[in-house]
Amino acid sequence: SGAKEGDIVAVTGELGAASAGLNILLKKIPLEGYKKLVDAQVKPIARVKEGRVLARRGLVEAATDITDGLASSLWQLARESRVKLIIEHEKIPIHPLVKKFSQKYGFNIDDFTLFGGEDFELLFTIRSKVWNRVRLALKRVGTKATPIGQVVKGRGVFIKKDEETKLLEDRGYEHFKY
Repeated sequence: SGAKEGDIVAVTGELGAASAGLNILLKKIPLEGYKKLVDAQVKPIARVKEGRVLARRGLVEAATDITDGLASSLWQLARESRVKLIIEHEKIPIHPLVKKFSQKYGFNIDDFTLFGGEDFELLFTIRSKVWNRVRLALKRVGTKATPIGQVVKGRGVFIKKDEETKLLEDRGYEHFKY
């Protein structure tokens, strides 16, 4: 609930793998070449050490996991912090196999990266002046962090895609949907 105007919005890792893996399992799509996606679903790795690094540094303004989907988590962070988030679609780090899988089978990649769940990654906001310190601290524990947007004055969550900025749907992984 501590995000502040001017903060960078960032995530750990790459998104979409677990949701794509669930899709493979439920639709009985051939596993060949996509085992890492299924592994992300059935053998998730929580970002505990990364969370500890972020907490220990005292540099994070707000943070949450994104196991119920990035869009849902962004909305939760914005509501709790009473701020507006502007996310840049092209900066969202997508697992390379998710791109390949989506193209091959005709899926909308946003369904996996924005609205799918079970990616055990972290969403956090930090002051821009400490970005490099945080990025390097996470890199030392083997994790990539990517800035995907910023906190601005106002309320809500908006996504910028192809020079158009629009309200991001407030939805995420829906338990028991299948």
